[in-house]
Amino acid sequence: MTWEQREALKDTLPAGNTYTAVFVANADPALFGLDGMSDANTVLHYKSPVQGVTGGYYGLEDGTSAESYQYLPLTGIFLSLPRVPFSDGNLFYMDVTDIPATAAGTSDAPYECPVVLERVVSRTEISRADSDVEYVGEGTDEAWNTFADALVHGSLYPSAKGSAGDGSLAGDDGRSGILGEIRTFMEDFAEDFGRQAVIDIPQNPAYITFSTAMKQPEVAEALLAEVEGQILERYHGECMENDGLRSRMSSWKNAQVSVAFDGDVASRLFISKDAGGYVTVPEKEDGYVFDITYTADAEGVVYAAGFGDGSSFNMLDAVTVEPAGTSSAGVRIDIPSGLFFWHGPNMRNAAVCQPLETLAFAGTPSETLMTLSLDMGAFLRSGAGGMEWDSAFEAVFETVIPDGLPQGAGSYGGSLGQFTFVISIPDASVTSNLNPQASYSA
Repeated sequence: MTWEQREALKDTLPAGNTYTAVFVANADPALFGLDGMSDANTVLHYKSPVQGVTGGYYGLEDGTSAESYQYLPLTGIFLSLPRVPFSDGNLFYMDVTDIPATAAGTSDAPYECPVVLERVVSRTEISRADSDVEYVGEGTDEAWNTFADALVHGSLYPSAKGSAGDGSLAGDDGRSGILGEIRTFMEDFAEDFGRQAVIDIPQNPAYITFSTAMKQPEVAEALLAEVEGQILERYHGECMENDGLRSRMSSWKNAQVSVAFDGDVASRLFISKDAGGYVTVPEKEDGYVFDITYTADAEGVVYAAGFGDGSSFNMLDAVTVEPAGTSSAGVRIDIPSGLFFWHGPNMRNAAVCQPLETLAFAGTPSETLMTLSLDMGAFLRSGAGGMEWDSAFEAVFETVIPDGLPQGAGSYGGSLGQFTFVISIPDASVTSNLNPQASYSA
């Protein structure tokens, strides 16, 4: 505060009133490359334009008259995050102190107002999980192969498999899973066997029990266990070749990382205080929400600064990573709703991002046909699901099973020893069928 300002305040502030003294450090818009001429180009918001005024009303030295704007009340004044990263020399500091009406002071002995500037932004260090492992680029196929294999086994295949459940064969998203396809096939295969057995071995009622056993859920589970290695191998290969999935695991080292704030909240901190600290208002204000692009360090760590109170305020919506040395648009990695990066003023926090925590089939994915093969004779003799084999069944099955390769979903062919059948499975080669999900620990 200059001597002239102090003298003016001394002469113009009536005694006996309660005042609020606000001290803000590093609120000069020029520190962030802004001209300070409007709300979108400043960081400390304390004016609002009068009706019909569209620009220039914020100019600190622009010569506009007071008729162009009005000052906001104390409860409406706020700081907003700049659209560029902070540096060590321009972080926001603030102190808001009430001066009571009972404060006494004279020209010779003015009232001493203690000021303690508090840093009001916090820092969160965001990094990719397993930052030292490279999954994209020359010599990384082995690492990506291992990662893709775990992804298929851990989440993609289970989401495709579905559940037999109570017989509806429907997964959580309402579509039939692979297990349901297997069970439907076995039910039809059992019906075909039963119809032929009536003709070939009517004197042997054991075929009725065997046909019934073939339709049991336990048999479908056992048959799937026999052939699921073929399905896993196919899905693994399709994930290996999916450049979009692989790019999510790009290195963050020296990358350009943009952070996007949740579109339903504002990146603002109001200077008013209540019993719990600075007041935060969650309503969105489009003019104050900007993506901010950081350069990660050589270890792949992004130092993101922001306000926060650990509730529903000032949350991030996504990070977009553009690897070093590329000119791509970058890969957007959404952040789950409810994750808080900043838990209060002047705090340090860390968050680890796993860009591909899970991979599942989205909605009702398109499907493709897959031909599976096994020794069906050995399987039927295995006793799975209570099936009790009778040697008289072999001739019946050989009659039922057509020669040649099957055509179309549910068809089958070959022989008992070299049996093939066709089912529909969710198509993992179509990127729009897939729903990759990230995880963040903070």
